[in-house]
Amino acid sequence: MNELLLREQIDDLYDNGEYEEGLKLLKEEEKNGNDSSWLFCNIGWGLGRIGKNNEALEYLRRVEVREEPDEDGWLNSEIGWNLGLLGKIKEALFYLKTAKSIGRDDIWINSEIAWNLGKLEKYEEALFYLKQAEALGRDDYWISCEFGWDLENLDRFDEALGYFNVAKAQKGGDIWLDSQIAWIYGKTEKFEKALELLKDIRKRGRNDAWLKSQLAWNYGKLGKHNEALDLLFEVSKDGRKDVWINNEIAWNYGRIGEHEKALDYLKKSKKLGADECWINTELGWNYGRAKNYKKAIKCLLEARKLAKEENLSWLDRELGWNYGRINDSKKAIKYLLEAEKADDLDDWLATELGWNYDKIGKYEEGLSYLFKAKDLGRDDDWVNSEIGWAYSSLGEFETALKYLFIAKDMGREDSWLYSEIAWNYKEQNKYKIALEYFLKSEELGKDTSWFYENTATCFEKLKKYDKAYEYYKKAYEKESSEFLENKINEVKKKIKVK
Repeated sequence: MNELLLREQIDDLYDNGEYEEGLKLLKEEEKNGNDSSWLFCNIGWGLGRIGKNNEALEYLRRVEVREEPDEDGWLNSEIGWNLGLLGKIKEALFYLKTAKSIGRDDIWINSEIAWNLGKLEKYEEALFYLKQAEALGRDDYWISCEFGWDLENLDRFDEALGYFNVAKAQKGGDIWLDSQIAWIYGKTEKFEKALELLKDIRKRGRNDAWLKSQLAWNYGKLGKHNEALDLLFEVSKDGRKDVWINNEIAWNYGRIGEHEKALDYLKKSKKLGADECWINTELGWNYGRAKNYKKAIKCLLEARKLAKEENLSWLDRELGWNYGRINDSKKAIKYLLEAEKADDLDDWLATELGWNYDKIGKYEEGLSYLFKAKDLGRDDDWVNSEIGWAYSSLGEFETALKYLFIAKDMGREDSWLYSEIAWNYKEQNKYKIALEYFLKSEELGKDTSWFYENTATCFEKLKKYDKAYEYYKKAYEKESSEFLENKINEVKKKIKVK
């Protein structure tokens, strides 16, 4: 066939998308002995357009080895394009950048380079080439989506959302685009908007593991943990068994107080290779709430070794809290003070410091922090009770009573509070009123040796020896001592005992 005529026919067929017909003519020409670069390039181009990229590359590389001048980078562009579609991204970029370096600098080449860089997660560099394509006049749905995709992967969510909204205006919301927008809503803490859009996407037909996972994640962030768990179990049942799903199930269980179940899933996640810092942090938090404080401390210390500086304060707070619960208040104070250095003091931290200082007998320091806690907003029955206890320990019984009664007026009514009120009255020799509160404490279940001994003392001071004898015996039965044995005998002499 006349080559000029053949070229015209191929141009017409390819322009009309009739690639199979064009390829039939070209391969017939090849059989007839034509092995020109033009023929091989056009066969390669046609094969690429019908998805036969490997075969396309075979023809294109037959031209490449001839080392002929590559006019405007066409050959390198085509090789790069096919390699990209085959997932050979690094090799694709080599050819595409070569094409650009030898003179091709249009919308297409910059777009292709950007797309491949995105696949390699080189998002900043991808943006550079997208901007070049944009500057050359590209302003369509594809480039808006690519900008959005690269920006969201750089955590530049507001900019990404801007481009996705432009894409939506250009084409209307398709499922992929709306899924990206919903994902950004979640990342920017617009959880209600995210859920609304995700539910709409679900109605339109997307109901895969990704969508259910996103619904669950946003429900969890809104505190709707049971709804989140229902979806997460559905996703897990459908086959998702990775680190993320186990972490999310654990996180939601932890937030509804199901710490043992949370720990089970965290252990699964750890076996699958979860991030060591995050997993040890969550393990530590859940062990602590499950009252397994020593295991909590072990995990939190491991997390602390790997943590970024901005996360140390939270870990130090948790370590302080757990050390306090095993009565190692000195270590608790050490970590809580580290947290105070890193953060502004808040009512929780002040409360924990005050409580731990009181436990090691540093009542002045304890009171200082407890009053700071009140100033920072914690003015409840517990903090006033603790202030009362610290003043009592300093021998300031009237001041102690002031704060213990504040706690009572706030609604605290338990055996501990009544015992403390009684003790402070007793220490001022006000035995009658002290006895009144000791007996109220007993009604609420107080039955320790200390309690019975002090109640007996009040009865003895009021010369009610029979009752004193009864309560000293109760104290002795709880915890025998020489002192109590002597008190029983002493009171015995003052009454007739049958």
